[in-house]
Amino acid sequence: MFHNRIRTYRTAALSSGNYVLYWMQQSQRTNYNHALEYAIQVANKSQLPLLLLFVFDINFPEANQRHFAFMIEGLKELEKSLKSQGIRIIFKQGDMMSEVVKLAKDASILISDYGYLRIQRVWRDKVASLINIPFYCFESDIVVPVEITSNKQEYMARTIRPKIEKELEDYLLPFHSTEYEGTYLEKYDSINPDNILELVDDSVKPVTSFHGGYSRAVNKLNNFIQQKLNNYHLHNKDLVDSNYSELSPYLHFGQISVIEIVHKIKTSSAPLEAKVAFLEQIIIRRELAVNFCYYNQNYDNFDYINPKWAADSLDFHTLDKREYLYDLDILELAQTHDPAWNAAQLQMVNTGYMHNYLRMYWGKKIIEWSISPRHAYYNMIYLNNKYELDGRDPNAFTGIAWCLGNHDTAWKERDIFGKVRYMNYQGLKRKFDIKSYEDKWLNPNDTTISFGLRQL
Repeated sequence: MFHNRIRTYRTAALSSGNYVLYWMQQSQRTNYNHALEYAIQVANKSQLPLLLLFVFDINFPEANQRHFAFMIEGLKELEKSLKSQGIRIIFKQGDMMSEVVKLAKDASILISDYGYLRIQRVWRDKVASLINIPFYCFESDIVVPVEITSNKQEYMARTIRPKIEKELEDYLLPFHSTEYEGTYLEKYDSINPDNILELVDDSVKPVTSFHGGYSRAVNKLNNFIQQKLNNYHLHNKDLVDSNYSELSPYLHFGQISVIEIVHKIKTSSAPLEAKVAFLEQIIIRRELAVNFCYYNQNYDNFDYINPKWAADSLDFHTLDKREYLYDLDILELAQTHDPAWNAAQLQMVNTGYMHNYLRMYWGKKIIEWSISPRHAYYNMIYLNNKYELDGRDPNAFTGIAWCLGNHDTAWKERDIFGKVRYMNYQGLKRKFDIKSYEDKWLNPNDTTISFGLRQL
């Protein structure tokens, strides 16, 4: 089960601490959680209690109330699930590394899960340098561990696909949970997660369209399999009735495992074509994004995201005349001439979510309407990470980089875009009932309360 998922940050003999400590970050769940399973096994074998720690970093880059509210809903459900198993989780707020090191002083071993953002990597490295007990992390939020798939940044989906596929059999194994045999640790102080919302950026409010937690993620998954998966492979996806899974916010916060999702998709009665299409997205494309952010630590810097052909082509066309130019404030308020783009922006602002195809169109239009590709890139980053529940993760950074040519091939040269792929409104009309989608979201009475505009 732990086959090549374990990463050793510090080796040492198991110390005579008071508990086994699991520092939870990325995998905010009990089901299909390799780090938690390993922690339970170590606790049972050493006859020590298990203590979980979650630290709120209220200064996490680009996070706001919308993100924290969704995460806290999931953590409160998680706390109840753990308590039913006799396992204590405590919540702290403060400096991430200091809080972990403080509790690690009385621990026999430190165990954690594994996220791929630069800040998460810094946290782990710093903690490892400050403790003197064993420290192990587990890659539990992708199917195949990133270094097992490849030892380099992959060029595109077709280059990473065979590398992932040859490993899938070894990493889609059944998950067996061990029952915790230890005691419940009452004595350690914990803060109330609800109080965190008062401390974080409130420029973007929580949404009512999505609520966090494993049970809600499972409901989304089951509903998708029963009502939508059968037609997933068809091009005429219904933008109005949401013919997509809506699982990305739950995957972003680790509230459900991709492996659990894959098992349920594979054993469903949906047509093979539908399964293949969905698994392409949730395994191949998602893990291509992780590969990009893992091997390119400048994944959020315009100067480092593009292959040379795309960067050169965009640069050559930087001074091309634009029919429309919109600054960030106009984009944020969805006041462009394009009704489909405005509708997509408003859907994101008000729900924290946008259909994947529209995200591509949304990004391409920002390139077309910006004074330079660099301006377009940082406007996309700002808007996506501010409003999307699944922003600020490898998929978000990679998807925006794709709009500028990353993981794509050269197309016929044209103004502004050069050889980078272009998208237009007529393409939306061919694929979707775009007018119904526009009618759904272009209602000004419902679209003004969620904006958290920059200070002008």
